[in-house]
Amino acid sequence: MRSMDYREHPVPPALRRHVRCVWRLRVHAHPDGVRTIYPDGCCELIAHLGEPPHAFDARAGWRPQARQLFAAQQRAAIRLRASAAVDCVGVRLQPAAAAAVVDAPGNWRDRIADLAEIDAGFAARFAAAARCHVDANDAALLALLEERLLRVAPDARIEAAIAKLDATGGRGRIEATATSVGMGLRSFQTRFLECVGL
Repeated sequence: MRSMDYREHPVPPALRRHVRCVWRLRVHAHPDGVRTIYPDGCCELIAHLGEPPHAFDARAGWRPQARQLFAAQQRAAIRLRASAAVDCVGVRLQPAAAAAVVDAPGNWRDRIADLAEIDAGFAARFAAAARCHVDANDAALLALLEERLLRVAPDARIEAAIAKLDATGGRGRIEATATSVGMGLRSFQTRFLECVGL
């Protein structure tokens, strides 16, 4: 029998425009089968503290994940298969905050990238801070997130559009959403892709 422990932790007010939550997932026994993760409109930073699971790639089949990841916007479900107990810490970013981690988030869409290939120094510091979080010391992780994320302010118009889309369950018309945030359709589409990656 396996035991799963998933917990979300809120972040301080200074980080809330950039971060939805910090989370930890532990599956104490060997997980059975394939786990499916559905897209939620958010990118994530993930540090595997144990053996990383394998992710299914349509072109390459099952491939091991890196220890530190940037999981960009996804348009399809992600399939994971673990070969050992799972222990990871994640940072779920707000949809408009991806540009604080990568340039041109749209270029990363549908990718789960090795964070070290994006920024090796940040990946190493993120791994160390994630280990501190596990020891109930959030100071290092929160300080690192503030240093990395607060340097790029999310576009308030895109944040407002996301709030409107969330409130309507995504059923609003794109033209009306663009108008509601004071933008033309084309400039809205371009800016949304630049900020969110979709």
